[in-house]
Amino acid sequence: MGERKFTQTTAPDSILVSQMIKLPNGSVLATIQPSYVLGIPQETVSDFNQKSVALFNSNKANAYETIDYESFGVEEMAYELTSKELIKENYANGNTGIKNSQKAVFSVNNQFMLYTFDITNGKVIHEKRYTKMQRDKSTGGIHRDLDITLMKTNSQYILCEVNGYFNEKDKENRLSKEAIFVFDWDLNPIKKFELPKRENGYYTISNDCNAAYFCEFNEEGLTLYKADLNI
Repeated sequence: MGERKFTQTTAPDSILVSQMIKLPNGSVLATIQPSYVLGIPQETVSDFNQKSVALFNSNKANAYETIDYESFGVEEMAYELTSKELIKENYANGNTGIKNSQKAVFSVNNQFMLYTFDITNGKVIHEKRYTKMQRDKSTGGIHRDLDITLMKTNSQYILCEVNGYFNEKDKENRLSKEAIFVFDWDLNPIKKFELPKRENGYYTISNDCNAAYFCEFNEEGLTLYKADLNI
């Protein structure tokens, strides 16, 4: 560990960055958070920060819109945040994965939704929505039944660790489950790995997407279990 090196990337103050990832070519891909998070009046926000995704390096920065707000039909509530702000916040706080410096995939926080993005032209390529984004009327926020908690990528596949209620029976019994869903880069579903319910720990996926791990907390300390996925 002592021989490892790191690089530090700092986003300009002018970009309302939420999540960011460094590309192999040195550029940075980031999601843009809604202005209310930082207490900035909406009317003062630049056209750049009105968009949802930013691509920048030391020489230039571009912003792109990747969200079709009208397609969700999220209910407006006069005394809460606008539907656009809530949708943008959940897009901004999801997971990000990349394929070289040409393609990226984003998940949507609190939902089982993801989309691929062409970094070279700033266009959305494919999108998958397995849940319907809607208001939680008790909190005013976005309702969550099923969401992508972790995402890993390699040159062939996109792996999503998904947590929540997979059907109405699970929801009625309040039985939360976990599974790993495998997609190709066209977002075609390839495989599903159901994860056994285990206590005192958490699941994760290796960076190369070849294995799943369970880290268990116990009296002796930590125990790490590994399962090869063999996709």
